[in-house]
Amino acid sequence: MKKLLSLLAATGLVATSGSVAVACNKKADDKATTASTDLSTIKGADLTVKPSDNTEAAAKTAVLAQIKLKLKLTTDVKDSTDVVFSAFSAATSAKAGSIVATAADASKVLTPKKTATFALTYVAPAAKKDLSTITTKELGEFSGVGDTPTVGEVVEQVNAKNSGLSLSADDVDMTTPSGKDLKASATLTAKSTSTKFEKAVTVTYTYTKSATTTKKDLSTITGNDLKLEVADNQQATAESAAIAKVKEKLGVDVVKGTDFTVGSSDFTAPQSGTAGKIKLTSKSDSTKLTEGKSVEFTLNLKASQTDATITKVESGSVDLTTSKALSIAKSGNADVKVTVSKVASGTSFTTTIGDTNKEVLSAGNATNEGTVYTVKLTATDVSENKEVKVTFKYGTASFELTVTVTA
Repeated sequence: MKKLLSLLAATGLVATSGSVAVACNKKADDKATTASTDLSTIKGADLTVKPSDNTEAAAKTAVLAQIKLKLKLTTDVKDSTDVVFSAFSAATSAKAGSIVATAADASKVLTPKKTATFALTYVAPAAKKDLSTITTKELGEFSGVGDTPTVGEVVEQVNAKNSGLSLSADDVDMTTPSGKDLKASATLTAKSTSTKFEKAVTVTYTYTKSATTTKKDLSTITGNDLKLEVADNQQATAESAAIAKVKEKLGVDVVKGTDFTVGSSDFTAPQSGTAGKIKLTSKSDSTKLTEGKSVEFTLNLKASQTDATITKVESGSVDLTTSKALSIAKSGNADVKVTVSKVASGTSFTTTIGDTNKEVLSAGNATNEGTVYTVKLTATDVSENKEVKVTFKYGTASFELTVTVTA
């Protein structure tokens, strides 16, 4: 009987030990598979990504995918909703780029306000396509509004016959082959500015002038269609928006210089709280627009650009918001913190050193913690006091700081 009890006791002890061992293993497994939500835990080589190209949009896509992968998340990480991007610096063949990712306050996926700075690997542009190698060079029959085809009309036919080519009229110059008629043949030569194509191709076709040549009147665009929202205050952005609206309302693709002009006084840049304008006037030789007609659009910055403001600038314990002045001893440095309100997706923070005495001061890349951007200003050695203007900009909001480098 004693032997039996001893055997039972021993068996009980072994079972207990086995139970403990299983519990420990489960805990270890749970720990290994638990996803972190803290961006700052991404370290080392995991902070380097290779986007599909060197644009900010591609960088954001690559970083969002990397965050999901390295934090072992089961749901997608979204721009603006979960991550606010800032301080984008494009990669070049000489150096890597960078972009700062900050977890959004309202994110349900990531720990708010945690940040990570990702290095962006340079992506060499794809080799240009040789135009002479396109498959179909006989374009068949087509018609247009002019006596001879425009470069846009020929390019449209080339694309129709060569799927996936995506040639643009901006990529090429068009000439008439020696001894040929432009109504039957054209040579398209890639411009030096084209990023996709090189060399030239001669195409053949049968072109006829359309029986009806109804041109479109710019002045028929009216009412709310004259109001455009633009992402920034650059003329090129306004022109693109205006061209898109003309296509939407009149159904024609127009080209600046070919179909319309924008005079030197026909563009006023929009500012925060103030509308701008752009006026398009049709050219006499346009085959798409009625001669001498014009349309003037009102330009307003998108809300995401106008809402942001710079609310505070400080260095150490010193508030610079009112004084707008800072002193840095020669060969010294200072961290300047810039607080912005209403962080907007796709809006960059920049630091610009003024041209006067710019050689005595440099600015490092801004780091971001929520709505606060920190920039390190470093002074060189000087023999006398030098003043330098430094401008911090977020969207359309800007703040100019006068920095005195003291000898």
